Amino acid sequence: MKATFTKELIGREGTVPLVLKRMNGAANASTDPFVTASIDIIGVAAYFAVAKLFLES
Repeated sequence: MKATFTKELIGREGTVPLVLKRMNGAANASTDPFVTASIDIIGVAAYFAVAKLFLES
């Protein structure tokens, strides 16, 4: 679910391609690194949130 939400928010129809189109950039080629980085950041944040829950109890 996390990856799907991120792909929809940032992916092919999301905000990054719209911004890149206005800047005359290649929207399709440069979207994938943003999606990958966003999924990684969300995953690490979720990992640390769960670890914090376990360490507090």
